[in-house]
Amino acid sequence: MSSARYCAGSSNLAGLDAGKVDGMIIASVVPPIDSSLAAMAQRYFHTEPVFVTHQTDTGLRICYDDPREVGADRVVNAVAALAKYGGPCIVVDSGDGDHVRPRSRRNAGIIWAESSRRGSASRFDALFARTARLPRVDFREPEKLIGTNTTVGSVQSGLY
Repeated sequence: MSSARYCAGSSNLAGLDAGKVDGMIIASVVPPIDSSLAAMAQRYFHTEPVFVTHQTDTGLRICYDDPREVGADRVVNAVAALAKYGGPCIVVDSGDGDHVRPRSRRNAGIIWAESSRRGSASRFDALFARTARLPRVDFREPEKLIGTNTTVGSVQSGLY
């Protein structure tokens, strides 16, 4: 079963009337499936999806060295945390990698730094094998404790 048919079928199981869906926001960090997700939105929900990126107007200010490195998952996590708790807050995202992202009251709405770490030796390999955009990095002391990019600094700060 395709992921699009599964998702559409799951909406029926959850009691969601697909005909009443008038918009869809997608926060994908796996670019190869984006076209399938867009096709699902169009075919099953008759809507053009909005894909979240670092450029999406969310009210956040992204202060990474290269804002293009901030994944859609980080953007929506920050928006949700600030909407629910305000600042200060810390967002901990635990999946293939653990990410800790501070949010301060003074700088509410700003994504400015993070620390990414592995959970165990096996997660070290899984972090790079199971993520679409994180490159394998050397295990060494990072330049900063809290990295301001995802390609090297944040991953190394989390691994170290």
